[in-house]
Amino acid sequence: MKGLIFRELYLGRKNMLVVAAVSFVFGIIGILIRLSMNIGNLALLSEETLTELDLNTYMIFSVMTGALLLMISTVISEVSGMDYKAKWMGFQYTTPITEEKYMLAKYLLMLALTAAAAVPAFINAAIIGALSGRPLDMNITSVLVMISCVTVLLNVFQTALTHLLHSLEKAMYVYIVLGIAAYMLFVVKLDSMNIGSESDSLASLSNEVFGFCREYMGIAVIATAVLVITGYFLTTAFMKRREK
Repeated sequence: MKGLIFRELYLGRKNMLVVAAVSFVFGIIGILIRLSMNIGNLALLSEETLTELDLNTYMIFSVMTGALLLMISTVISEVSGMDYKAKWMGFQYTTPITEEKYMLAKYLLMLALTAAAAVPAFINAAIIGALSGRPLDMNITSVLVMISCVTVLLNVFQTALTHLLHSLEKAMYVYIVLGIAAYMLFVVKLDSMNIGSESDSLASLSNEVFGFCREYMGIAVIATAVLVITGYFLTTAFMKRREK
């Protein structure tokens, strides 16, 4: 099991480092902007502009940095595609490695990476919140928890789909279609809000997102746990269906 986990980390090491570096730089930029608004050149802006910039900075850098960091765990899903390209799946059947052990290592590492990435995500949100005069409350906490759940579910879905289709590229085509559909629904929802100014629109959207995340956070955590277990057995079954 240790060897399988090391293998996953080794194959995905470069992508994980890239995601971590981008997330770190993104977080530092947010902190520098916030400091400039407090004691730097941005503090010279008009009060109206500063208020709008303050909300934008708080929302973007307290949440999006967490979203970027949590995507580190998606590297584990991509390793499955690398295995098919390298014909490792066929070689695996000549070793004592069972489908259950292979998939258990993948799922355990996926959950561990998500949990590990959540820690700096919360720390970054707390720093941005402190600089903005907003303590880390249940609003941001619930959003980051929901992002963590969504990240895990995306990993489960991508891993299962990759093994079902025997190709990461085919799985990504499905992802692209679903992503476009989700974006279109988001645009329609945003347009239906019919709010005047941009700052009011962002504030209203933020409140709506906060309310939704607070209300369904507990359900999301339970549903994620159930779907992870279900996904593990399904993905293992997809692997066993392959002709040995």
